[in-house]
Amino acid sequence: MVAVKEAGEKYRCNICGNEVEVTKVGGGELVCCGQPMQLITEAAPAPETPAPEAEEAPSEEPAPEKPAPAPSEGEKPTTF
Repeated sequence: MVAVKEAGEKYRCNICGNEVEVTKVGGGELVCCGQPMQLITEAAPAPETPAPEAEEAPSEEPAPEKPAPAPSEGEKPTTF
């Protein structure tokens, strides 16, 4: 069990990566995700969380729009 000892200490959850900094010492142990949090020292690098991969857009160009058919003789064009 790692008890909080002084203000300014930083702790990290090794499961979800949450980090906290102690502002007031009240004793006890910091727990996250059901596990004790780890005291961060300058030598301990932060675990990297994988970044979500961006989906690549299709490389094909979109097909051009088809023109509207011309009205037959005697028909009035439809307007919108």
